[in-house]
Amino acid sequence: MKNKVLILGGTSGIGLETAKRFSNESEVFAVGRNEEKGIKASGFKNVNFVKADISTKEGREELLKVL
Repeated sequence: MKNKVLILGGTSGIGLETAKRFSNESEVFAVGRNEEKGIKASGFKNVNFVKADISTKEGREELLKVL
């Protein structure tokens, strides 16, 4: 069974690079608000984009449903 990695802000910058790094040995969930960047991030092996705004209660609840 693969490890699961949750990366908040995983669609750009350090978060995206971290998602790429972990994608070889883990299932990665890259969380972000920008769908275009998320689609790019989900192009990497084992990286799943989750569109969520975790600054709101609704966004956090939606994220938990996905995980």
